[in-house]
Amino acid sequence: MRECVFKIVSVAILSTIFLLCSCAKKDNDLRTQIGEEFYQKDGKRYNLVVVQKEDYMDIGFPYNETELFWLEFGHGGINHIYGLSAMYIAPNDVNYSQEEYKENGTKAYICGTDWVGPYMVKQADSIKNTPPAFTGGWHGSNEDNTGEPTANTIQYDIEKDSVKMNDTLELAASVDVVVTNEIQGYDTVQDKKSLLLETIKYHFRPNSIEVLTTIKCLEHVVIERYYGLQTENMAIWDGHITYGSDETNETFSVEKYSQSKSKQGDSRLNQFRLTSMDNKHQLIVQLDLQGLGNGKYVHEDKPYAFTTGKGKSYFNLVNGIPLELKQGDEVQWRGKYVFKYADGA
Repeated sequence: MRECVFKIVSVAILSTIFLLCSCAKKDNDLRTQIGEEFYQKDGKRYNLVVVQKEDYMDIGFPYNETELFWLEFGHGGINHIYGLSAMYIAPNDVNYSQEEYKENGTKAYICGTDWVGPYMVKQADSIKNTPPAFTGGWHGSNEDNTGEPTANTIQYDIEKDSVKMNDTLELAASVDVVVTNEIQGYDTVQDKKSLLLETIKYHFRPNSIEVLTTIKCLEHVVIERYYGLQTENMAIWDGHITYGSDETNETFSVEKYSQSKSKQGDSRLNQFRLTSMDNKHQLIVQLDLQGLGNGKYVHEDKPYAFTTGKGKSYFNLVNGIPLELKQGDEVQWRGKYVFKYADGA
């Protein structure tokens, strides 16, 4: 798991912002005022900006009175999984030129890890003495982002309810990205044999991503540990974490290990909130308590959510109670990321 890094926004994203600003000058219906839609047609509000490239896609939405928040989806990690690959916070001042964006040092936050977690999974009837390890996500055979691939994206589809503005820029009311991955077991990596078929549906709305993950078993398997919904904190949300929906709950630094109460003591935890050091940026992470979110496979002495000292936070979906599944069985979980500008409050 690598630490996040910052870098100046690439020419591609700068060009994207420039295109958006140019459209704002040319089309009076394309607005950049926060609280107003970019564009209206047939009663629909088009609050998302979409730029589709050959191997990645950028989606932007109003974040505060002066900035847009951009989410980049592309291939990442040793497994080349299609998913969240970068985030950008950039000015939306239509008077800026492309050169002025660059001079003002607009930053890019590049993801260094997976946001939908890997698996500790093996064949149920395995006779191998392979040490348990995570596979899938950004985890290679060396248990990090190195070694041999342990998963791969076999297909991804993008559906948009959008209006095309020019050759590269669209305005959308909603965007869905459906990604299908094959996941190997830690005892089948050498054989390159997949045990799970993972389908992740990302539903984009202004300020949020809804995530629905369906896991289908290709063999008789045992999932020993699985986190599912997780975050990378140190770049933007570098301050503290609060477990639970009550903002007055105790806070913990994201730089140190912390956890919610155990399952026994906090049986309905479905949210944690990450806040930046300057209190301006919040990421609210929510888990539906149905499906794998019900806590059935979390041991009573395990927390429902926790943070490592390496700058990542997780939900526990399977931990302490193994989940055995037959060939053809399917399980699901649903969650949500909400991106909130708090203005230092």
